[in-house]
Amino acid sequence: MKPKTLEELNHHLDLWIQNHYHTSPHSSLSGISPGVAFRSDSRPLNFVDIEAITEAFLHTDTREVDKTGCIDFKGKKYEVSLQLIGRKVEVYYDPSWTDEVEIHHPDFKPFKAKQQVIGRNCGIRTELPEAIRTIKTEKSRLLEGLNEANITHRTNKEVAVVFRKLKEVNADV
Repeated sequence: MKPKTLEELNHHLDLWIQNHYHTSPHSSLSGISPGVAFRSDSRPLNFVDIEAITEAFLHTDTREVDKTGCIDFKGKKYEVSLQLIGRKVEVYYDPSWTDEVEIHHPDFKPFKAKQQVIGRNCGIRTELPEAIRTIKTEKSRLLEGLNEANITHRTNKEVAVVFRKLKEVNADV
């Protein structure tokens, strides 16, 4: 009998496993069936920790952290750390969910990096309100302070020796 659908195939496979495979003696089990071997084992079942399973199926990739402390990964940007600028990091990720990735580097504990989200108003320039644009000021304390600092810096600067001029003076003598 040839199954016509996947459901029919799975039904026949389940029948064969339950009624033949689990009930037939196996030479690797000293002549007893898998069903009897399973029921006669007194040890409790040990279930694998979900975190261990998740980590076992993570994918990894290497990326270099750019000068803004971010990495480009799968067409998205992730904020990593300014301390890792210019370094290569290992990216651990689940291919079905890349909103967050785990970053590994020998000098740091592994940490999560979230996808950089640029807000909808980012880069939109708005005009200042009329009340702010029309404010008249007599002078700016900030600009005055910067001007004073600039004057002080210029007057305190040591004069550099220009060797070209010394050569010209010596040539005239």
